[in-house]
Amino acid sequence: MPRPPREDPERIRVVHVLNELHPSGMERMLVAAGRHFRDLGIVSSVIGQGASHPYAAALEAAGYEVMLAPVRSSDGGKTMANMIQVVHPDVVHLHSEKDYLRTVLTARRAAPRAALVRSIHSVFAATGAWRWRRTAQAVIADRMVAALVSCGPAVEENERRFFRYAPTILNWVDDRFLSIESDTEPTNNPIAVIVGNCSAIKNHEMALNALLHSHVAVVHIGDERGATPKELALLEALGDRGLLIDRGVKDPASWLARAQGFFLPSTNEGFSIALAEAVVVGIPALVSDLPGIQWAAEFGVERVPLSDEEWRSATDRWRSATQHSRWASANDEAKKKLSASRGAGEYAKLYRRLVSKRTTGA
Repeated sequence: MPRPPREDPERIRVVHVLNELHPSGMERMLVAAGRHFRDLGIVSSVIGQGASHPYAAALEAAGYEVMLAPVRSSDGGKTMANMIQVVHPDVVHLHSEKDYLRTVLTARRAAPRAALVRSIHSVFAATGAWRWRRTAQAVIADRMVAALVSCGPAVEENERRFFRYAPTILNWVDDRFLSIESDTEPTNNPIAVIVGNCSAIKNHEMALNALLHSHVAVVHIGDERGATPKELALLEALGDRGLLIDRGVKDPASWLARAQGFFLPSTNEGFSIALAEAVVVGIPALVSDLPGIQWAAEFGVERVPLSDEEWRSATDRWRSATQHSRWASANDEAKKKLSASRGAGEYAKLYRRLVSKRTTGA
């Protein structure tokens, strides 16, 4: 049976709809914001769609009710609708680009009185048939959505190409990163950290190739199932030379405190949480020169064009700098701007405004 309508008008029920629950992106942000949402009177649930959910336990530990639904199956939509009805939400917050129109229709049927919110987490360079399909879905589905939200200014600007108004609520990092201070002392043996689940978009091989060339110790944190053969070969080469000092899925916090550099050679980013973590810790960062990373320019990251030669040159300059000079740690403005309390507060304010609007009809 669905839960009865909320008795406490100050408490708002929000159900977040995602794909498979992995330790990346919005899932990590939700864990970081869990206690802040509770303090703000937001009762949160998560629906994960798919077969593999290794991060479900972390979300439950952070205080979320987690429900799992099959996806792309005959009863997947019905299962998700039943889960939404059980929550009896005031807000359904959609995070998935996949099957956007189907998900909106399912959510609207399951919770006709709830406000629908859609967060857009990437810069989608849609072209050809995909551009027209995405535009068509947006034209229909956006009419049923109360608010569109971008995770960063580059995403907001990109969505204007699709005639969509999606104001920014910046991504955030876990509170524990705000208290970490990087080691700013010069060293002859710098450590470089790469954080992120392997994929063609993450393009780790470009940074790994430059680091191998410069004979730098590497920590490679993330799920390697999506690694290319070249990336795996570079990791093995680093290992053979004794330069690969840690790898795999694990918490990056301790390595960000000990390392002297953070490398992000992605070909597409909406707003990198891993980079935000490095920024608040105060570690020097080399990143791709992409629109989705321009937000970090004010915090001193070095933007590098996407070519092997440019990344080798930038890596050599970075290594030389770590040998001869100190570098500044993160400033208070970065920690305030990228805090989970700020992000949760902005979303809570949005939720309350939308719920009030639907309740009063204003």
